[in-house]
Amino acid sequence: MKLKKEKKISYYDVTSLYPFTNFITNYPIGHPTVHNLNEEVNWTTSADNKYQLALMKVFVIPPKTIDIPILPV
Repeated sequence: MKLKKEKKISYYDVTSLYPFTNFITNYPIGHPTVHNLNEEVNWTTSADNKYQLALMKVFVIPPKTIDIPILPV
């Protein structure tokens, strides 16, 4: 397809985004320390999480009056 000189085209390189994200992201190193806390928390933002670098298994209780899912299925 030939474009005229007055046409503007653009390209987004989404392929390189994944390796770049892996390059700049911190990952846990070594054997994990397992903490079974079983505590109730009221997180409303990511700043409420006191564990900055962690893998978590959580149980989310959504409001009963919500019509749309809060987490992807």
